[in-house]
Amino acid sequence: MTVIDLPDGILFVHSPWAMTPERKRRLLDLGQVRFIVAPGRFHDLYLEQALEAFPQAELHAIPPIYRRFSSRPGAFLLPDRAVSPWGDAIDQHAFQAGPFHSETVFQNIDETIS
Repeated sequence: MTVIDLPDGILFVHSPWAMTPERKRRLLDLGQVRFIVAPGRFHDLYLEQALEAFPQAELHAIPPIYRRFSSRPGAFLLPDRAVSPWGDAIDQHAFQAGPFHSETVFQNIDETIS
């Protein structure tokens, strides 16, 4: 899991880990989880836990994962290029390697919380 601190205390959570009470508390201490991102296959193992912990967060996912959650309010298909509001802080690019492999790569321009 990578957490990126965006302007205004907004958090971008990339490939969430198991959402333990301690991990949820630490994220809440850092800011508001606004975006949960599933950028590739197997990056969704703990996605449902993260969405339950932060129901107000938007989900951004590659097509195979998005299809599973498309009826959820706030679920969005991860586009090939960055969209507002993280567009100014994070570069992204989608890779497609045949019908079974889809991945989106992000580069944080400013700061990452470890």
